[in-house]
Amino acid sequence: MHCPACSHKFGFLRSLLIMNPFRIKCPSCGTILTMGRFGAIFLTVGFSFGVALAEVGLYMKDRHSWTTSDIVLWFLVAFPTVIGAYEWLGWRYAKLQEEHEREGSRRKTE
Repeated sequence: MHCPACSHKFGFLRSLLIMNPFRIKCPSCGTILTMGRFGAIFLTVGFSFGVALAEVGLYMKDRHSWTTSDIVLWFLVAFPTVIGAYEWLGWRYAKLQEEHEREGSRRKTE
């Protein structure tokens, strides 16, 4: 993942700090960037993964198969593993675009 304006590369650890995929400021040149439609899909699927992981722990607790310590261990191992791998895939395949490009293409289609 890199800035299209100045080619500044976003490292994996830096990408973990991106909370809003629709407004990312390049630390090098200050350009406002967005992930566009990919960001919306990525955010939705990531949220779904998080909910699914939580549901596994709650389901196992309701069935009395896991103790509280088992659930804590599940959250300490499963969340970083699955969400970390998911974040890595997003970082690997995300394409950033400048904010004004996205707005300009929206105006042309209206």
